[in-house]
Amino acid sequence: MAQAKKNISVIPATGTYDRHIRPQMKALRVAAYCRVSTLQEQQESSYEAQVSYYTEKIRGNPNWKLAGIYADDGKSATSTKKRSDFQAMIDDCMAGKIDMVLTKSISRFARNTVDALINSREGYSVRNLNYMKQFARRIPSAEILHQGGAKISWRAIKLLIDKTENLEEHMWYTQQCLENGWSSTVLSHQIESDLYYRQALADKTTNFKEQLANPFSEQAEEIIKDPYIFDFIPNAKKLRETELEDALVQQITKLLLEFGSGFAFMGRQYPIQVGKREFFIDLLFYNVKLHCYFVVELKTVEFEPEFAGKLSFYLSAVDGELKSPNDNPTIGLLLCKGKDKMVAEYALKDVNKPMGVSEYKLSNHVSEELQDKLPSIEDIEKRLN
Repeated sequence: MAQAKKNISVIPATGTYDRHIRPQMKALRVAAYCRVSTLQEQQESSYEAQVSYYTEKIRGNPNWKLAGIYADDGKSATSTKKRSDFQAMIDDCMAGKIDMVLTKSISRFARNTVDALINSREGYSVRNLNYMKQFARRIPSAEILHQGGAKISWRAIKLLIDKTENLEEHMWYTQQCLENGWSSTVLSHQIESDLYYRQALADKTTNFKEQLANPFSEQAEEIIKDPYIFDFIPNAKKLRETELEDALVQQITKLLLEFGSGFAFMGRQYPIQVGKREFFIDLLFYNVKLHCYFVVELKTVEFEPEFAGKLSFYLSAVDGELKSPNDNPTIGLLLCKGKDKMVAEYALKDVNKPMGVSEYKLSNHVSEELQDKLPSIEDIEKRLN
């Protein structure tokens, strides 16, 4: 059987390739920005050196075309509004006159998050522009912005926009980031554990207002959580009290993260001599911010009123044997598997030592029973007003 002929088109050569002939490439229009923070003599030389360095660097690259050297001498990077050359450079970038800008570091552009975002090319992505719009809507005034709204990283700000519900929660986490130096990873973990609701809005069971003077009573109240989340302990539901203590100490870094900033771990089953007898405290901490000892008694059962009496004894013993004259009164915390709030309140009513009662949870999953105990939106709004 005869094969059908194929139609073949021949494309003639257009010319001979000469490797010595380079294709013409459009040169990048490159600018540089130079700045020093003060007019001190030693920095003036740095300023002149930057101008000279970038001029030579750009002119020395055959693929670059000098689009200008922009320089502000002796002006702060805290805000970009007072830097005339910087503003001129940004205007030229937006007008399409500059393809690339060289600078020594991003701090030459700005030292605050908002200006750095607005004036960097990455800042103008559609995604970031959307975040900026949400950020502007959530932060209603420059006063709140200067209180800390723009002092954390842009990654942290995006996390707060995505995972918090309102300005109060957003600013509370912002303040925690500033005070505790949280990374965005730690911030994400704390938000997912509902720390704001467990610490800032929780209906806590303590007698601090009755037993401690202000402002120490308010500061003590602020560091207490309810409930505490120990979701980093494997198979914790099967552990006995001493085994749970061991597991918590083995995960001491995560335990301290859950307790919060300022806590220093002193020991587990900490021995204290009273008279001829020796007693052992489940977990002993010292809070360097409040300048006081912090005694924790751990119970793997529901709260019972007699627990308060034993903790009160331990607080008296620590005040008498460990506390220095410069320390504040020792604080106690009963961490129980569960509690009847009214029973706990009556138990603490006539106790003359400062203590609180909180529950602990072994999982961050919110059960239906716990959901019923959480404050409603109306309750939260009342507390915020």
